[in-house]
Amino acid sequence: MEAHRTSAEIQMSHRHSDSKNRRIWLPVAGTWLTVLVILILILLAGTKDANGIEDSDSGGNTAALVLLGIATLPLFVGQIRIRFSRWVPWLIGGLSSVLGLTLAVSSLVGPSIVSWAIYGGLQVGKAGQPFNDLAWIFRWAECDGCVEEFPGYSLGVLWIKPLTFGQISEVWAIPIGFILIFTLSACLIWLAKSSEAGALPFYLLISVGSAWLIFLDRANADSLVFLAIIATVFAYQRHPRLWVWAAIAAGIWWLGTWKYYPFALGVLLAPALMVKRGWLVVSGFGLAVLLYIFTQSGSRVEGFDGSQLGEYLDGGNAFGRIPIIFRMSPDSDLGAFLTLPNLIVFGMAGIAFLWGWTFSTVTRTNDIPKAMLAIGGSGMFLANILFSGFGFSYKGAFLILMIPLIAVGFRMGGSFGLYTAISCLILIAVSNMLSYSILLTSLASILAASLAAGAAIPIALRALRKQKAPKITRGNKYYLEDHDTAIS
Repeated sequence: MEAHRTSAEIQMSHRHSDSKNRRIWLPVAGTWLTVLVILILILLAGTKDANGIEDSDSGGNTAALVLLGIATLPLFVGQIRIRFSRWVPWLIGGLSSVLGLTLAVSSLVGPSIVSWAIYGGLQVGKAGQPFNDLAWIFRWAECDGCVEEFPGYSLGVLWIKPLTFGQISEVWAIPIGFILIFTLSACLIWLAKSSEAGALPFYLLISVGSAWLIFLDRANADSLVFLAIIATVFAYQRHPRLWVWAAIAAGIWWLGTWKYYPFALGVLLAPALMVKRGWLVVSGFGLAVLLYIFTQSGSRVEGFDGSQLGEYLDGGNAFGRIPIIFRMSPDSDLGAFLTLPNLIVFGMAGIAFLWGWTFSTVTRTNDIPKAMLAIGGSGMFLANILFSGFGFSYKGAFLILMIPLIAVGFRMGGSFGLYTAISCLILIAVSNMLSYSILLTSLASILAASLAAGAAIPIALRALRKQKAPKITRGNKYYLEDHDTAIS
């Protein structure tokens, strides 16, 4: 009788385990089902065209084929073993630096036809001058905010002139742009070293992808936001002191006075609460943000109006929720939130968020720095692409910050963790490499960013509850958790 009872208990345990394993896949199935609904609605919208579906150019066929492969092929992968030499992260950074320099130098001194060919071959939209966006910012600051040079930024940009004692000039963009190429490439090396070995092939692809290269080429404010996220995590890991947190808070606040969305990076200041009197930094930042928004409530930060955005709805080097809903319902109000196409896209993001939350639960990782990177990257991306509705392809650089956390699935979480890691990293790579396929990259990037946000937030919440002190580096090596990076 005892043996029989034990056998029954074992069978019950197995049934419970099988049921639990099936439940963790529900958000995955729900996510892909919602994507299918979106693609079907796009197909149906195409049939309403006067010329028929044959002349429809929504990009839905490409998106459907690629996303079907991403959803199904990782199911057939049972195990991945990858070993790389220690110089591979340096190769990744080297490729980024060389290609970034090639673009800039060809634009500066090369024959025009050669420069255009290089930009076209790498699928990087060529601007009127090297480091165009940074030069534009400096011109506006130099002319004290003149209307003819207005770049769509807020008044914080104009503080550059007094901070440089009136010496700011457009020509500063060239040396600073070259510095940014090397600095951002060094960040790519750092991220690659901090990730599982299985993520390295994706870093290689991204380092030559059009989204990353245009990020280097334009040298706009997003480069500084990207570096601010890296600096915050680096400070948490190495120098968790009050004055460092105060400096970071001031930097984030200043970037927020350029474009309001960087204010959201204030969530990364939460670890300052673990430092003595750190609450002063957090509360001071919050008060400064509210004060600035209140005093500047009458000012306007311009984005894209309807006529400008219309140029990118059919395609272009960009991402966006709006291009998706435009294909689902061309006659809908693109500025309204409470429309069926919008609700479906937000629903897709919400279910992907639950997928990420499940991933965090299954892998049981408590890697706070990786979670901070993912929160910063996904937060900045979703603020622009999902909530604001549109952004150029250089926004894809924020997706790269999510790789270290998602790559944990290569060694944790069993088949679910492996499937999630492979699927999400492919989505990130596709978003960065195929930036002209706007429907595909918009769907892929929103899925990846929502998943990463769902994976990172539970880690942050657990850390805040435990009030656990950060781990300091040992020697000259950087540790994101209690284990070495899986690069050999």
